[in-house]
Amino acid sequence: MKRTMKRLRKKVLIILPAGIIFLCILFCLIWQYRLRGSSKLIPMTDFAGAEPVFYRQNDEKWAQDTLGESAFTMESSGCLVTCIASAMEMSAKSNENEIPLYKNKYPGG
Repeated sequence: MKRTMKRLRKKVLIILPAGIIFLCILFCLIWQYRLRGSSKLIPMTDFAGAEPVFYRQNDEKWAQDTLGESAFTMESSGCLVTCIASAMEMSAKSNENEIPLYKNKYPGG
């Protein structure tokens, strides 16, 4: 009985670390597979002290506006547009010529 327990304990001491190492390697491989072809975005400007600007795609001022000639509206699919508009507004690079998006149609927004 004692020999069986010693053998079992030896097997556990070998299998457990090997299993943990295997799971770590598997996790790293899966993580690398998920990140393939991706790129890291690094801002050119630090906005640490900037006042945040938020444009919501479901704002009633433009929620029902269509995106180009498509059937999609700002409310349903305008997340990228509002994100870019917020980023440009925060970087103080927006003016009437750069973002004619809503400046002329919706004063103050």
